Amino acid sequence: MSEAQPMAITAFLTSAVVALERGVILDGPLSFTWAALATQQGRVLPPIRDDFVFPIPMPFQRWEIDGTWGWCCSKAHERILKWTAVEVRRKPATEAMALFTVLPKHHAGLGPTKARNTTLSARIVSAMRWNALVTDPDELCRLLAATTSVSARWRNGFGHVARWVVEPSHEPDGWRDRPLPAPGGEMTPVRPPYWHRTTWAPCSAWSAA
Repeated sequence: MSEAQPMAITAFLTSAVVALERGVILDGPLSFTWAALATQQGRVLPPIRDDFVFPIPMPFQRWEIDGTWGWCCSKAHERILKWTAVEVRRKPATEAMALFTVLPKHHAGLGPTKARNTTLSARIVSAMRWNALVTDPDELCRLLAATTSVSARWRNGFGHVARWVVEPSHEPDGWRDRPLPAPGGEMTPVRPPYWHRTTWAPCSAWSAA
């Protein structure tokens, strides 16, 4: 493994970012890309269980504090132009609806699970910038080239990345601007997948600003 290099990674966006107000940490989108590329190549990943999730390798140095570890990558510094709201069409939960009827047909346009527009908070962001300690620049560029979104609801076109820029950074501790373990802190995810409960720990956010 090569020596970690402080790098600044910038995404230039062309569509609104939905949710994720706590801050987008780059290893999240990149881990999704890694898994998608591995699946395309025919690689079979270990199944996810309630008590286990496969630790996807990232081209970043690891940090470890009191037995909890994560990747040396900051949350995004965002250039926010405007806060707004967007509507996303929620499809009817036809499978769930079918569990509660013996009829051969049911009306998907009725009831609490019918299709409707859901209003979500959003922000217009022209750019996002991360600081990271990079151990494999080639692997980083491979993952960035295949990462076209950094937002929730990306299937609806949100958080689209037009281009990436990777350059040396003069902030070797800039990656620390992220949640890090701290006794008595708020339970917060510290590494991908951020939705899996095994990746959560008591944390306090330290800002390098």
